[in-house]
Amino acid sequence: MPQPQELRLADGRVIELRFSPVPGHGMVNTVLERTERRALEEALVHSQKMKAVGQLTGGLAHDFNNLLAVIIGSLELSAGQPADAAAGRRIARALKAAERAAQLTQRLLAFSRKQSLLPGQSLVIDAQPGVWHAWIDPGQLENALINLVVNARDAMQGRDGDIHLCIVNERVARSSGKQQEMVTLEVIDRGCGMTPEVRAQVFEPFFTTKAVGSGLGLSMVYGFIRQSGGKVELDTAPGQGTRGRLQLPRAPARALAPPQTLPIVTASEAERLVLVLEDEEDVRQTLCEYLHQLGYLTIECAGGEQALRLLRQTPEINLLLSDLMLPGTLNGADVIRQAMQQDTALAVLLVSGQDLRHQVDGALPFCERLAKPFSQQQLAQALRRAWQRSVTTRRRNG
Repeated sequence: MPQPQELRLADGRVIELRFSPVPGHGMVNTVLERTERRALEEALVHSQKMKAVGQLTGGLAHDFNNLLAVIIGSLELSAGQPADAAAGRRIARALKAAERAAQLTQRLLAFSRKQSLLPGQSLVIDAQPGVWHAWIDPGQLENALINLVVNARDAMQGRDGDIHLCIVNERVARSSGKQQEMVTLEVIDRGCGMTPEVRAQVFEPFFTTKAVGSGLGLSMVYGFIRQSGGKVELDTAPGQGTRGRLQLPRAPARALAPPQTLPIVTASEAERLVLVLEDEEDVRQTLCEYLHQLGYLTIECAGGEQALRLLRQTPEINLLLSDLMLPGTLNGADVIRQAMQQDTALAVLLVSGQDLRHQVDGALPFCERLAKPFSQQQLAQALRRAWQRSVTTRRRNG
């Protein structure tokens, strides 16, 4: 029997042709509309690719931030201290972590195949006066803009000209009908532009039109902006250039308040016992030294089951500080949930090398959170908030 054939029409519709022979009577031809099914299949494939990229980048971010936590923590602990044996150990930890970070960077460069840059275009920045602050990770935004500008440069195919970066305030109507204040960044070039076929695939992981490149740049831009509550748009046509738009949510007023300088520890918090759950030894040692300088006592462990046993056996523990990613069947979120079932007013702090701000509701327990890498002052502030949350819960429970 002849195999079905699929055709994509000029207007974007997809039809399927089926041919069924009827003995002695010729052939029955069936035409089926498959546009919606094909769109759903392509959306599924796209989501699977994005999931794979998310797992890849999430693991890299976790490893990198653990390395940076050791480097920043060890050097901060050594600042202003005499060069004794303890300082030597801290510096050795920092150097070891830096070497691991350098090796990981080399793997990333090998994966992305670093390209040489050819000058010939100018970047013109046009920022609206009084532009708002955006609620966005600055390092990730920098990478997104570099991706868009490099793509604009490549699209100009070596011709001289200007690439424009425009920054404006906008009030955007959301699907709910509400207005949302956004900061919009546009990267505009007058290069070769994209065909509709290329435009349809440009945000897919591993898709690239370049001889050198991983095809991950724009897919990472898309994932980062969407995760941050923003929107990505491309307006492009062959021979007419490209306008890339990043719409970023405006930062809330509370985020712009100057950080408060808190005392390292109050008298009531002195000598409180903290259980530190972290599987990487160097990160755990750095955390414990931070806590010791802040005036706390510590107990260390590397696994979730051990942490729960220590909590049951040691009622003197006042706070649980846990990493999110742990070996074994229990992650940090699981440990905190079980610990809070045993003691609803236990002070808890969840730390992670991943971005904890945009997790799906219910994926993490309702507790204080802190993203790696962090400074000693940021840790002190997070501990203070955890204590305050615990005190409020105890009062509410009577």
